[in-house]
Order: sequence, then C-alpha cells, then structure tokens
Amino acid sequence: MTVVTAHPGAEVPIVPVEAHFLLSDECPRGCAVCPFPTNGRAALDIADRFAVIDRLDALDIRHLLLIGLGSHNITGSAETVAHGLELGLSVDLYVLGTMPDASLWPTLAAAPPAHVLFEILGDRRRHDAMAGEGSFDEIIAAIAAAANAGLEVGTVLPVLVGSEDLHTTLPTQFPSGIKGMVVQHYIPFLPGQQVYAAGEAESVALWRRLSDAMPDHLVLYASCARSPVPGVSKVCSAGRYKLSIAADGTVIPCEHFRGSEAALGNILTDDFEAIWSAPLLSDVRDPAAYALDETCAVCDSRHQCSGCRAAGYNHYGDARRVLPVCLPADALGLRE
Repeated sequence: MTVVTAHPGAEVPIVPVEAHFLLSDECPRGCAVCPFPTNGRAALDIADRFAVIDRLDALDIRHLLLIGLGSHNITGSAETVAHGLELGLSVDLYVLGTMPDASLWPTLAAAPPAHVLFEILGDRRRHDAMAGEGSFDEIIAAIAAAANAGLEVGTVLPVLVGSEDLHTTLPTQFPSGIKGMVVQHYIPFLPGQQVYAAGEAESVALWRRLSDAMPDHLVLYASCARSPVPGVSKVCSAGRYKLSIAADGTVIPCEHFRGSEAALGNILTDDFEAIWSAPLLSDVRDPAAYALDETCAVCDSRHQCSGCRAAGYNHYGDARRVLPVCLPADALGLRE
C-alpha cells in the first residue's frame, strides 16, 4: 500500500505513478453500495486493452490496478494481466460483483498478478442483504479457489452502518489462504449512499477489533479521510499520483467520478499533457478547496486530508466540495 505524506498543495508530478483501469462499466449484481457509477461506456476489446497498457508503459507508469466489475467483465483479464507483466508493470486485480467462472484462477496463476483483491460487504447476513441471497458464499468460494490456485489473495471490507460486531462473525466464515484484509472507511460516492456509511470512529474501532480477532492476517486500514497512524497524512491520490481509466479508454480523475462531464480525454487518442492539465484536475488538486466547504474549513485535519473529491463532485457537481462523512463531521454535527 502506497503512503503519501505530501500536503495536498504540494507540487504534482508530471505523470502519475499508478493507473486504475476499469475492465468494463456495468455489473448485473446492483449492490446498494457499489462505488463504481455506471456511465454507459462500452468496454474495449482485448487489442485496445493492450494498447492502453502500452500507452501506460510509454508514460513510465509502473503500477496497474485492473478493476473487474461483474463476472462477464472479467473476460480477457488473464491476458490483460499477462500483457502488463510482460511490459514489466506491477499488476493487481480487484474483483467485485458477480464472480467469474472458477477456470479463471488457474489461468491467472500461469502469469499471476501481484494480488487478487475481492470486495466483501460484511459477513454472510450483511453481504447478502446488500448484494443478494447467496452472493457471500459465491465470493467466498471464489476466494478459496483463487487461493488454492496459488494466487496472493486479499479482501477489501468497506465499513457500513451496523458493522460493529463483525469481528465476532466474519473470521469464522473465511476460508484459509487469505493473506490480508483492507478495512476501508466507506465514503458514499453516489447520492443517497451516505445512509450506509459508518463514521470514521466506528471504522477505526472495527479495524482494531478485526486485527485482534484475526492475528494471522495482515489487517490494513484505508480511508479517503484521516490516517489512523499518527503523523501520517492521507491525501487523495486522484490527479496527483493516480490516473484512472474508464472501460472505453476515457481518462477520469478517479474511477468513482460519475457523468460524461468528468471525462478528461481518451488515453488512446488524446495528448496526455492536455489530459493531465485539464481544469477539472486543477479543481481536484486545489488546496484552497477547504475554504469552500464548511466542514473542512474549520477542521484541524484539513492539512492531512483531502476528503473524497468524487463524492463531492457526484453530489454537488463541484470537485472542490467535500462530502462530510469523516470523524470531524460527526463531532461537529455536520454529517448529511
């Protein structure tokens, strides 16, 4: 996990060091808390996927996260991973939604990504309530199959309201072979999803309880808000060291931005310097944004946190606004 300690107003590198690439733009699961908005973009064929990775290699971007959203959208992922590895990139695969056929995992093992990450929404009861009956067991079976194929497997757990006792149920429902878990303070990326998000204090508390309950696992913490580690700043990576690419090659500030107006250009056809200097990215990077948001303007952590610019953009149409779902917002009574 990359830790960035720069202030949000620090000089932005000429090019990012990692890219997040959505393999497609739809999933039949329809989970209530999915952070990936559907924008109606058609997925690229395998040749154009390779061309995207070739362009990233030419830009000297060395880390690639492939996001597989839904089983039918994992098609070609093994070949895509292999192509990135051939070019010397570090490649991770993030799988969520409906699971692919079990035959994918041994195919991936022939040219394995650094990690395969699966998103779960809680224990069996909570996950099925959000994603449909039987979906938890589907993911657990896929996790076990991937681990049995020799892949490095981890999970991502967004912390939702009502997750306080997960440390008592989740460890007993996990298969063997899991090397790590990322406990994620869930930021509601789309309007209406804030009703599902636990606060920062609850998220940190659950992270600590799961760490104690699962001593054989590496349990990490991730948040668009403050880091739980004293002295370590947590700054949004969008427009600073991360480049996000939609399913059709469209570059967006972050894969969680919704709508056609968030498009910065196309990685296959447009000049990268023009993409990287787009006005919307200037808004995303703008350290003066804190003066525009009543929560951030009075927050003692405003120099350690850049909030979730995608949530602000999706709710307000302005990337300089920040949706108040962090610990200071709770304390100040400013949560929406």
